[in-house]
Amino acid sequence: MFSTLLVALAVVAADPDPFSVAGPQAWGERAVSVTRPDNTTVTARVYYPATLQGLNRPVDPSGGTYPIVTFAPGFSTAPTAYASTMRHLATHGYIAIVTSSQSATFDPNRLQYVADVRGTIDYLIAENARAASPFFGRVDTTKVGASGHSLGGGISIVAAAEDPRILASATFAAASLRDAGPLGPAPPPYADVKVADLNIPVSLINGSLDGLIPVATNGQVIYDAASGPRLLPSLIGGYHGGFWDPPVSFDEGTVTQAENLTFARAELLSFFDLYLKGDQAAWRRQWGPERLAAAGVIDSQLDAGFSIAADDSSLRAETGGLATYELLVQNTGDRTDSFKLFVEDNDWGLSFSTLQTPLLAPGETYSLQAFVTVPEIPGSISDQALVSARSEADGGTRAWTYLTTAVVPEPSSWVLAGLAGVALVGVAIRRREHRAVRRR
Repeated sequence: MFSTLLVALAVVAADPDPFSVAGPQAWGERAVSVTRPDNTTVTARVYYPATLQGLNRPVDPSGGTYPIVTFAPGFSTAPTAYASTMRHLATHGYIAIVTSSQSATFDPNRLQYVADVRGTIDYLIAENARAASPFFGRVDTTKVGASGHSLGGGISIVAAAEDPRILASATFAAASLRDAGPLGPAPPPYADVKVADLNIPVSLINGSLDGLIPVATNGQVIYDAASGPRLLPSLIGGYHGGFWDPPVSFDEGTVTQAENLTFARAELLSFFDLYLKGDQAAWRRQWGPERLAAAGVIDSQLDAGFSIAADDSSLRAETGGLATYELLVQNTGDRTDSFKLFVEDNDWGLSFSTLQTPLLAPGETYSLQAFVTVPEIPGSISDQALVSARSEADGGTRAWTYLTTAVVPEPSSWVLAGLAGVALVGVAIRRREHRAVRRR
């Protein structure tokens, strides 16, 4: 079943999913000490593109500066439990930092945990400016994403809601933070409350068979409360323990751990590539037809916060003629935004009456037209175009629709077809008359 995912979500169907395989750079890893405002310290691990693979290697200068991903581990879990996924990010040009804030306790201080996640961002920004640092001049301090697993997933959502430097949030099996397990109900903050203040793209990556942090009472609740563009992709058969490296026995799914990790890495990387690097090749996996094509492997809910639709998505035009589509872009989200228009996958010419909408407040709509020109000598009798609108607020979120244009047969073709039909009817009548004469 899982191989279907790799085919369905590949940019080129015949190739492996480019987001699931290691990137072109070597990974480096080093342990660091992060100083808090009260002068206490907490350790963290940093994973980064390196000149050679291994511990404490120099940062690879060939990629210039690299976006930050801050990652919060799950309940009582060490940063090294996520090493393979963090190394995956590093090979694709990210600096990932994983705090050990609450890794050695069964009674985590959640407020301290949130502060320490934010503190990892402070640390890398400071190191970027420190001449003696191995990260000097190598950090893109303007591109920050937040991630985490389980308890850490919920914590990272809270941290993102409190830190405007974070531009996108993608989590694994994020906990709502309402349950402290054997300690009973937990005090605030709650991820499903804070996410309403988080008007940035959010992807709540889950496994459908998670027995520890069930999707229905955690990921779904957070998704329902989210205000920004939101995704809830759940690997069918995926499970809680499938998101970290050490094998676990308390939680099982119907996919292997390797399959669960491959899914997690590809979802995380494509999401951050779209929102932190502006890689438009990733939009179709996150929001486009490829997301729907994987429906048998990934159970996805998604809400871009806006829509694009045609009054009539299927029209006809004569060769050399023009088909005019009436399009409506509607802002269904909670933020004022404008939207840029794009067309892909078409062979015939398509243009728009305008390439960008004005700013639309929540609930507002904007009408525009799309024009498809049928070639004088079309290579086929119809053409389908993938038309999308992209959010200018985040530069990655898209809504889309298909427009299908067909050729109207020329009048001479109709005449010839009619004459041919009459001739065939005449032949049939003569044959019946001939058979009748022979019977007599």
